Amino acid sequence: MIVYYFGADAPWANQKDIDINRRNMAVLLVIAEQPKVNVVYNIIRCTRGLVLNKKNQKRSSHTKIKNLYVGAILPERGALKSIVGPLNKHLLRILNYKAFNSKNSVSWCYWPNGYLDYKFLGLNNRLVFDTDHNIINDPNLPEHQKENRARLLLEAGKNAEIVLSSSRSMIDWYKKKGFNNTKIMMNGVFDSRINLETNIKLDNNYQVTYCGTLSKWIKIDWIIRLAQDHPEWSINIIGRNYKTELYTQLEQFKNIKMYGFLKPIEVDKILKETDVCIGLYREEVALDVNSMKLYDYLAQGLPVVVNNYHDNLAQDFNNLIHVEDNYNDFIETIQHVKTIDFDKLKYFLNGATWYNRVKSIIKSIDE
Repeated sequence: MIVYYFGADAPWANQKDIDINRRNMAVLLVIAEQPKVNVVYNIIRCTRGLVLNKKNQKRSSHTKIKNLYVGAILPERGALKSIVGPLNKHLLRILNYKAFNSKNSVSWCYWPNGYLDYKFLGLNNRLVFDTDHNIINDPNLPEHQKENRARLLLEAGKNAEIVLSSSRSMIDWYKKKGFNNTKIMMNGVFDSRINLETNIKLDNNYQVTYCGTLSKWIKIDWIIRLAQDHPEWSINIIGRNYKTELYTQLEQFKNIKMYGFLKPIEVDKILKETDVCIGLYREEVALDVNSMKLYDYLAQGLPVVVNNYHDNLAQDFNNLIHVEDNYNDFIETIQHVKTIDFDKLKYFLNGATWYNRVKSIIKSIDE
């Protein structure tokens, strides 16, 4: 099977799974690790100059991932666009004859931008469309962009054999529109991140860690109250701002240490010094996410306490995380958190690996 992958963050070079912190890049790597997949073409939309200058194109060190640079060789503007567009597709196929000469292929598109690149190439093969989370009711999406986003999601859904999401509300949105080609694919964790050895703390400070993007999704008021009510605790915040000023708002507290963006391997070093990890999202239907950071916390054998931001949260994590309805219970659980059943945790993490997540989708395509 040949897979064309649309929606990667960048050309594949020498990435390692232990450094990946995004769903799209994790899925790209794990598709290539599936025995039934012969090669994955990582489609990179670029300029005409880069399409034609192969010396400047980054080569992948992975034996089964090939970077494939595509773009408009002839300008697609004005009245001639309808003529030039097909000609560009033809030229790209000539330039990449070996890549496009396959009878058994699947296109895997991440987000609407991935789907737009798929449309640009004009492929007519089997399509998997991954929305990731709920991207139609995203609080970070301006109201004036929602109509165009909805149009693209519906178009991709009609052309897709499978529509994936980690969000039930996103799947429900499609079902209400009459789609039956949907599947839940939760986020996951890499085997390389799993380290259940006992934590070795270098000091006696009680440390609470939050890891994740600081966006409009976050239940910021609980973090602020936590810092105010427990000045004796050390609170680690790992993540960068996304369309907010939360970083500036939090760094004023003396007991909060702001780390900004860190690589996963750097995050794990901090987690090994941590007593309790937290997750905090606003309680909105569209925010029924299963954050990658919760898997990363559990992969270090750490107790996890979150607010009850969606109804299936405890079930999705096999009741291994503590889910609390109000702030007082949230704080009480952090103070007196129970240890995790490691046998139960090992079983859960094995089923939640990225490899197994993608394996089930590849199997359904191949049947």
